[in-house]
Amino acid sequence: MRIFLVPVFLIIQAIGYDAKTKILKVNYKSGSIYTYFQVPAQIFQTMLTTYNLGIYINSHIRGNYHYQRFIPRYI
Repeated sequence: MRIFLVPVFLIIQAIGYDAKTKILKVNYKSGSIYTYFQVPAQIFQTMLTTYNLGIYINSHIRGNYHYQRFIPRYI
């Protein structure tokens, strides 16, 4: 899986994409990790060039692809 650090966005820490499995991962600075399934490579490529990644995720990813959310538990 390719991982990209995204330092310019306040809430997103990193994004990653595996073209073979079409899995997109979005790591938030809060520690939450969203894994989206069956995301086309073109969607990910557009994410890399979008002006506002948060808006892009909300309008093109959320609600359009099945996902799994991981919330870490801190002790």
